[in-house]
Amino acid sequence: MKKLRVKNIEKYLFSKFPKTDAEKWDPDGLLVGKPGAVVEGIACALNATPETVEVAKKEGCNVLVTHHPAYLEKPSISAIKSGDILENGLNAATVSAALKNDVALINMHTNLDVSSEALHVPSKLTGFRFSKRLIEPNGGAFSSKGSLRGSYGCILSTASKSVPVIARIFGKAYNTTFALLCKKRPKTPKRIAFCSGTLDAEIGARALEKNVNFLVCGEIHYHDALALCDAGASIMCLGHDASEKPYAELLENLLKCEFKDVKTTVIKEKNLLLEIK
Repeated sequence: MKKLRVKNIEKYLFSKFPKTDAEKWDPDGLLVGKPGAVVEGIACALNATPETVEVAKKEGCNVLVTHHPAYLEKPSISAIKSGDILENGLNAATVSAALKNDVALINMHTNLDVSSEALHVPSKLTGFRFSKRLIEPNGGAFSSKGSLRGSYGCILSTASKSVPVIARIFGKAYNTTFALLCKKRPKTPKRIAFCSGTLDAEIGARALEKNVNFLVCGEIHYHDALALCDAGASIMCLGHDASEKPYAELLENLLKCEFKDVKTTVIKEKNLLLEIK
């Protein structure tokens, strides 16, 4: 039987989430490891960190597939050799750990964000009906012709559920607490816009243009939140990590179905945003 190689994993994932859909600055795909190495097992996680690398190794997996990349800019050789988080940063320490443990690092980042699979996740988790993409492909400056690049977010129908009910549903679905940002108490929304990870003012403005004033996201920068709230938006923040953790399970499910003879697992990661009771 033909052995499964690391490059086969990357090729399959790019067939599901094309590299042309990713932002130009985004280093998707194999960042660390040998393309020809034989796959022993595949671990999936949200983040590539020294901790998730070591967990993958302990689980008998020599491939770690994540949503977030190990780095956006490749760390220097000296920083990687040092592997000290405080001195050279998390990125260098992660690459160092991957090389030390012989674990290949593959990520599907912004190309996964804009995929149909990812945009249907909030509907599947909450039960709110998927209406449409928030930003359609080839939507002006946001997306690139011939790809899904930049077509972030989706619109969900809430069936006129109250804000407290919506909050409870999202909190339970994403296993997180949340923060609600607004200038005045929000009215019961018929539709909401969802954008995992970081919501910026321009994407939020697209929601307001569609008369969707209730936004759910992972996080948002203060001044972007201020601008959107001044324009009448209400914003629920779930935490960047909580809003995207389901992508690890999405990746693992796809890989498990495609490569049935190879061990796959999901690494559990704790939320950074915690509720103090």
